[in-house]
Amino acid sequence: MQKIILPLFFVLLAATSLAQKAASKRIVIDGSLSLSISTPHQDERLTKALKDLNDKIIYVAIINISSKKVPFAISKYHSEEIITIDSAFEETINFRPVDSDAYKLVESGTYKKDNKVLRYKISEITFSTNTKTNSIMYYFMKGEASSDLYEIKLSGSPKNRKENKAVLEQIALSVSFL
Repeated sequence: MQKIILPLFFVLLAATSLAQKAASKRIVIDGSLSLSISTPHQDERLTKALKDLNDKIIYVAIINISSKKVPFAISKYHSEEIITIDSAFEETINFRPVDSDAYKLVESGTYKKDNKVLRYKISEITFSTNTKTNSIMYYFMKGEASSDLYEIKLSGSPKNRKENKAVLEQIALSVSFL
């Protein structure tokens, strides 16, 4: 019986791993940033509309999280000088895109997971209709200092914050530079 169960376990483990890899697509952005994202759907009209609002956006996709379509974006911020990742991250924490009470920094931090240092920020914007949207962002540089800072971002309802952060964290853990 044990001779059958052990090989069956390894077959199931391999099938699960292959299914996860099939559902996830490795993409390269800007010729240097590489990451894995599950079933991205790119919409050219949405990409153009968002890039018109923010010229720092370099990639936009819609991903499915628990049957909800959630916008995912990658932005690239360039500095004329080389700065450390910690300095750049501190600047993002202090940046207020909206100069009113509509914007709120919910939380930010740095932690280590799977031998990778992750820097994140969660903000909330309240619209005039009293609708709230959370943006969850992770930040990366090639090396500890660079003139380019990359931000990966999911936006959605505050009630989905925990699940959206978990999904974005998995994407963040897949980030690498070529």
